[in-house]
Amino acid sequence: MGLIDVRNTLYSHKLVGESRSFPVSMEFQHYDAMVACLLVVFGSDINRVMRRNLSGQHFIVRTLAFVAVNAFGFGAFIVWASPFLARQLRALPAEWYFTVIVTVFVFVGIWAQRNKQI
Repeated sequence: MGLIDVRNTLYSHKLVGESRSFPVSMEFQHYDAMVACLLVVFGSDINRVMRRNLSGQHFIVRTLAFVAVNAFGFGAFIVWASPFLARQLRALPAEWYFTVIVTVFVFVGIWAQRNKQI
């Protein structure tokens, strides 16, 4: 069964065609989850760079920087990136929504596995 056969099967069962109507009430949770997954995967790298740059600083400075970056920085990034991602994904045709959402999560999972994040 080739890719075209799988796609035709999905369309014939209306799985992909109606997939946009299924998650509409949870749409922003999908975007937040995508951004949060990216932060989880890249968070250790960000903290490693921050630790390297602050290694000679006082404990309080390192602690405040950690809190600022992890609590406020990551939070601000989620608040900014989720609406941006929403605008980008809403521009897609409705029948591609489900496919793109699943593909992004699978890609992040594969990337995390290959980089020993999980």
